[in-house]
Amino acid sequence: MEKTFFSTSEVADLFGISRVTVYRWVKDGKIQAFGLGKNLKIPLFEIKRLLQDFGIADLSSNDLDGILKDHGVREIIQTTAKDGKHDL
Repeated sequence: MEKTFFSTSEVADLFGISRVTVYRWVKDGKIQAFGLGKNLKIPLFEIKRLLQDFGIADLSSNDLDGILKDHGVREIIQTTAKDGKHDL
């Protein structure tokens, strides 16, 4: 069964950023999150949208799912951010 929500820690780990950055993205309205008790949960569709925003739009849904499972996206995102191709 596909995971549909991710914690802020999981998103931070996936993208190679801090949890504070994830909270800031939520606060700034850059990503959508849902409060569950004391926790924020980020839906899978937001993760996929972020990946597409970072230029991984040409991948199929299955490819994106594979990247999410392998956490191989971190290097792509960090390279994109360092090259100044994204403004998050």
